[in-house]
Amino acid sequence: LFSAGSNNRPAAHEAAGVAIAQAIQPRDLAGNVDLQNGRIVLLSIGMSNTTQEFSTFVPISNADPQRNPRVVVVDGAQGGQHAGIIVDPNAPFWTVIEQRLATAGVSVRQVAALWIKQAVAQPTGGFPAHAQSLQGLLAQIARITKTKYPNVALCYVSSRIYAGYATTTLNPE
Repeated sequence: LFSAGSNNRPAAHEAAGVAIAQAIQPRDLAGNVDLQNGRIVLLSIGMSNTTQEFSTFVPISNADPQRNPRVVVVDGAQGGQHAGIIVDPNAPFWTVIEQRLATAGVSVRQVAALWIKQAVAQPTGGFPAHAQSLQGLLAQIARITKTKYPNVALCYVSSRIYAGYATTTLNPE
C-alpha cells in the first residue's frame, strides 16, 4: 500500500492524519465552528456492501460510551450505486445523501470525515487495468465530495470484500 510495498503507514503520514483529525471542530448547520452545539459528521459513501456494513456500524457507534457526543454518523451508501454511477456529481445518489443528512438533523457543511468503499459493477479488463480504472473513479469521487462537503477533512478509502466465489458477473474477482 505504501512505498517499497509496505503495509505500514510512514510516520509522517500517520502524524499528518492525526494532526488533521485533531483539528476537526464541531460546526453548525451553516458550517461555522460551534463548540457548544455543533456537530461532526462521519458519512459513508458507496454501494450495497458499504451500506450493509455501515448500517451495522451506526448503532454500534451510537452505543459507544466513549464516542464524542458531537459526532453524528450517517449512512449515505446506497445499494446499486457503484463507482461508475456516482462519478456524476448530478446523479440522484448525491440528492439521497442530502436527504439522509437532513433526516439526521445535520447539513453538508458539517461533514468532516468520509468512509468510501466502492467497486465497479460488471468490470471489464484484467489486472491491473481494472484496478487502475477504479483508482481513477475513486479519485473523481473524492474530488466530488470535496465540492459537496466543503469542510470534509478526512477520507478513509477501503476495498470491497473478496468476491472470488461470486456466481454472477456483477462483481467478479
